[in-house]
Amino acid sequence: MKKNTISLFGLFICFSLIFTGCKDDDDNETCSCTTGKVTLTIVPTINGQELEMGKVMQDNQARDYWFTTLKFYLSNLKAVADNGEVVSLADVAYFDFEPNQSTGVKNGLTVDLANGTYTAIQYDAGVRQDLNEKDPSTFANDHPLSINNNMYWSWSTQYIFTKTEGFVVDNGDNKAWFVHCGLEENYEANKTVPVSFTVTGGSTTTATITLNLDKVLEAPHTIDLVADGQSHTTDNMELASKYQENFSVAFE
Repeated sequence: MKKNTISLFGLFICFSLIFTGCKDDDDNETCSCTTGKVTLTIVPTINGQELEMGKVMQDNQARDYWFTTLKFYLSNLKAVADNGEVVSLADVAYFDFEPNQSTGVKNGLTVDLANGTYTAIQYDAGVRQDLNEKDPSTFANDHPLSINNNMYWSWSTQYIFTKTEGFVVDNGDNKAWFVHCGLEENYEANKTVPVSFTVTGGSTTTATITLNLDKVLEAPHTIDLVADGQSHTTDNMELASKYQENFSVAFE
């Protein structure tokens, strides 16, 4: 009887070691993930404060103004690693900061990325040519280029790159301002914004970029929302071009 007890105890020890070994292997496999997720988030600001639709702020001429619409496309989004490697994130991304949209605010995107430290994001402001020639009705409802986003000119069969709208107070009157910018000549390519983040296997990290809307009115071109502030691109190409150029370098 004693001999049988010892044998059973030995078997118990063996099985315990086997299961412990398997558990360790499983844990090691979990910890050895080579990719994680990164959420790229864009935060628009005015006068150093986060944008709120309809909130009265000051423009570059010290006048009261506010936004009612802010939508735009970025193409060829890429992450730059600290070793210089450039990794693609998305062919095109759509951002929409209107809180009343049925689809909700779209202020970022989440993608899988290899583990490591990253120092910058590269992007083009607008919809790149091969995508700009696509029919929006061919895309799914949740695709960035879907017709449901209301960012397409049927008359020119091209996308609107940047759509901003609002009001500015001039001599006591509320005047509408808007810039709907598109066309290939206003596509702003090869931009880079410094942003540091680290991706760790199996986890999600956030990379936050600020869109400085004050800069959109100031640099490199000065824009006056009263004197200049209306364009559907073709009816005021000068404003559309200046606005898109300013917009493309206002990310910080």
